[in-house]
Amino acid sequence: MGHGTWIKNLVRILAIVFILFAALNAFATYFVTWAENPNVAGAFNADYVAIGNQINALPQSEAKYVVVLAGGVLARGVPVPAETVMFVTDSFTTSTQMENHITYLLPDEIGKIPAGAPTSSVFYLK
Repeated sequence: MGHGTWIKNLVRILAIVFILFAALNAFATYFVTWAENPNVAGAFNADYVAIGNQINALPQSEAKYVVVLAGGVLARGVPVPAETVMFVTDSFTTSTQMENHITYLLPDEIGKIPAGAPTSSVFYLK
């Protein structure tokens, strides 16, 4: 085995070791360090997912009101942060909102909530 072949093999081995190290480092950073960071849940609106699950736990026939206090660009008449709840509750379109008896309201529309509505059916996205 010549001197040039030995160097080529060494370079290949070092390249493979470097690639494996980079892959393991990325895996550990993403699935261990980052996943355990307590700020991640808030950054991904975990509280909105919880609200969506609470809405899903209510009877479909019960009227539910989601007051979107969170700001953002409007999409379909409500700020974009409401889309997390819309996804979880399958109420993205007007027809599915009607089927699921979910009404999305802006802060100035709170008066549309009936006086006798139970507080357990009114949700606030902050």
